[in-house]
Amino acid sequence: MGQSLFYLITGLWPIVHYPSFAKITGPKTDVWLLCIVGWFITIIGVVLLAAYFLNEVSTSLFILGAGAPLMLAGADIYYVSKKVISKVYLYDAVVEIVIVAAWLVMGFAGKVTSPLH
Repeated sequence: MGQSLFYLITGLWPIVHYPSFAKITGPKTDVWLLCIVGWFITIIGVVLLAAYFLNEVSTSLFILGAGAPLMLAGADIYYVSKKVISKVYLYDAVVEIVIVAAWLVMGFAGKVTSPLH
């Protein structure tokens, strides 16, 4: 639930109010690309929210739920290190890594179900 809300908020933020997003994260040259990424993050949030309400935690959802934040954290760290994006994105990387850790704990605790069951 937490990840879905985080993704809905952070995905929609640059789409709904780019000026406040740019004030915190720095101006962007390709706002259209930022909006596309925002929509992708938003739809991931919608899928996670649906799974929460349907009480479905499949292997596919696990891959999406853990894979998306792993990719986002990696991109944050890489592009901050290359000085392409603001250091504020390292805060996002920390949150994303915590989300990955939560998925791993949940997976190892047996809360992820196989589609064969």
